[in-house]
Amino acid sequence: MRILIVSAKIPHRDFNSNDSLIQAFKDLGHEVITCGPIIGNTEEPIVSPRDIKVIDKSIHPEYYTYKEILDKCDKTPDFILQVDPHFYLSGDKPKDIKSGYYIVDVHRGADIFRRMSIEGKFDYIFIAQKFFIPIFTHIGLNCFWIPRAHDDTFIKEQNINTECDLVFCGETGISDTLNIFNKLDFDINLRYHDGYYPDVSFQNRYRSWSNMSLEYIERAEILIRLSKDYNLRIYDKTYGENYAKAISRGKILVNHSLWKDSALRNFEVLACNRFLIADNIPFQEELLEDKKHYAAYNQYFSPLVDNFKLEYEEIRSLVDYYLSHDLERKRITNIGKEYVRKWHTFKNRAKTIVDIVEGKSNGYVRPY
Repeated sequence: MRILIVSAKIPHRDFNSNDSLIQAFKDLGHEVITCGPIIGNTEEPIVSPRDIKVIDKSIHPEYYTYKEILDKCDKTPDFILQVDPHFYLSGDKPKDIKSGYYIVDVHRGADIFRRMSIEGKFDYIFIAQKFFIPIFTHIGLNCFWIPRAHDDTFIKEQNINTECDLVFCGETGISDTLNIFNKLDFDINLRYHDGYYPDVSFQNRYRSWSNMSLEYIERAEILIRLSKDYNLRIYDKTYGENYAKAISRGKILVNHSLWKDSALRNFEVLACNRFLIADNIPFQEELLEDKKHYAAYNQYFSPLVDNFKLEYEEIRSLVDYYLSHDLERKRITNIGKEYVRKWHTFKNRAKTIVDIVEGKSNGYVRPY
């Protein structure tokens, strides 16, 4: 199949999930044409990360039409797959070319993605988190569940020793949310490596919230509390092989989802042969099994309700238990590693997308 993949490139990352999906289709033997800008470039780059060069017009991304991009293709694609974020095609799509839209970061703005889904006139809407599918199906869109995965090229077990109890790799929002916690009187002593150290100055602590500050409030508070009780390292702005090495420096990675959305991180931790403690988001049991592949805790916290202690005590009890039960932790970790390496790769997801387009599948199905 000849596939045109429309996606943006994030400049400071050596790869992201868009690139992983592109490579997965190539590895499966499909002919892939890529199109998309480097985010933040307002002039055409000298070296483009995509086959068809375009500039970043993210303020008005609908500026690019199907015709405008298809006219630049040497060969007509059989299928057009657009992957969020930031860049998509609109206008009149040729009826003889099937198209799909893969919504990955649903929590970033379901209403925006829904509008883009309607304007793009897609034949298929692929959504990474099953929880959000009803938002799209109730207006008649043809939706399928394609969960996140891990890139088995970059994310794999590292031959390094653990150096700390806990690790978190990813965005925390701590510097943006400190003002929310001004009554908690935390002693901020987070050990940051390969990333930024949170600015706890008075000006930063009480500045206006950024757009994402509320999104990270629960994750930030959990990490702040964990940093007081355990040897916790946080790695931010770390990608590729360095990301895998960062994960491997801890015995356990604790994750907290953003608004009940799924994360690449859950699969990546297990692929690196490290133990995962994560919140039990909707439909997570169809991806990973609690106490078999990882350990799950429930979400109780709400910014408007003073019951956060209940959630943190559950997390802390899980951390204490698995830090003191090495054999059980390593047994579960090994089972989880083998499971995600077999079932939760981008090659699995790319194959499912092709099977849907060819009428052979109705989306992701729990493999056991």
